[in-house]
Amino acid sequence: MMRFASFRRRRPTAPMVVALIALFVALGGPAQAERVVSGVAAKLKHGSVTSRQVKDHSLKIGDLSRKAVRKLQRTPRGSVSERQLRNGAVTPGKIARGAVRSTAIADRAVRGGDIALGAVGSLEVADGSLTGADITDGGLDARDIGRFWGHFSITLGTVAPGKCWQGDPVGLAPERSGADISGDLVKVTPGAAWPNTLTFAARVSTTRSRFTILACNPTGVEAGGLSVPFNYVIIHVP
Repeated sequence: MMRFASFRRRRPTAPMVVALIALFVALGGPAQAERVVSGVAAKLKHGSVTSRQVKDHSLKIGDLSRKAVRKLQRTPRGSVSERQLRNGAVTPGKIARGAVRSTAIADRAVRGGDIALGAVGSLEVADGSLTGADITDGGLDARDIGRFWGHFSITLGTVAPGKCWQGDPVGLAPERSGADISGDLVKVTPGAAWPNTLTFAARVSTTRSRFTILACNPTGVEAGGLSVPFNYVIIHVP
């Protein structure tokens, strides 16, 4: 009994394609070779053509898939360094909020003109870091140094010659908050209506949330009997 060997059809490989093209160019010319290439290319095994068989710089954008083009256009993470950035190319709009920290800023590099009004609050200033040289002359008011401050008016009674008058302003901020100001510095200034014939003083009251106004008449005639406006500030003494 005769036995016949079985043959399995194999897909052409890249070297085989090159050899066939060379043969048909020699036998039938370029036109015949083009027809052979078109037929054989359809039968190439997937993945059988590698970069070794592709001529350098011969591929164009149209030869690449859309996915490959998008990947090539994407900037890899960490690939852009300082050398690739043009001076002045990065503007504030390109920087994420909070991205620049103190470690990224050179010492003494930030000046007053670089800080927006109101951008620096008490939380950004370390305790004890400011001195008088850091504060603009006349830049502080009662709100910056006083524990309490405000205005009030009292009706000053008639003060006989050689006598004194005293009274506590009531309902001021320290009393409303229930604060103890007996150990604080109390500064009170009367308005222009205060009589020149009377002396003036302010002292701690027997009520710990108040202070006392004291007026004395060193002259030989009566004085007072009018309403006088006052300003006050109370400074905590540690």
